[in-house]
Amino acid sequence: MLATLLQALAALCPGYVAADLAALCREATLHAQAAAVPSSESIAEAVRTVQQDDFLWALARIVPSTQRETVITLDKSVSWDCIGGQATAKMVWPRCG
Repeated sequence: MLATLLQALAALCPGYVAADLAALCREATLHAQAAAVPSSESIAEAVRTVQQDDFLWALARIVPSTQRETVITLDKSVSWDCIGGQATAKMVWPRCG
């Protein structure tokens, strides 16, 4: 059963690197722990095994590194005329903005 769960989980994690998988496991563990601790019990007494539902919950919250958006800001005051040399490259590349 564990092998089947791992295969199913692996199929749901394309693009995840080791750090992403570690974060996924950490979130699933925290979710399982939070579910195991009712408000009246002690944290030390409450223990629950991490289950498939915990991983599915974590999958909805962990974005793989390869799919995170990279934001690049452009300085609009810099134009092609500010860039020295590379006359051939300037003719080939389209002018942006």
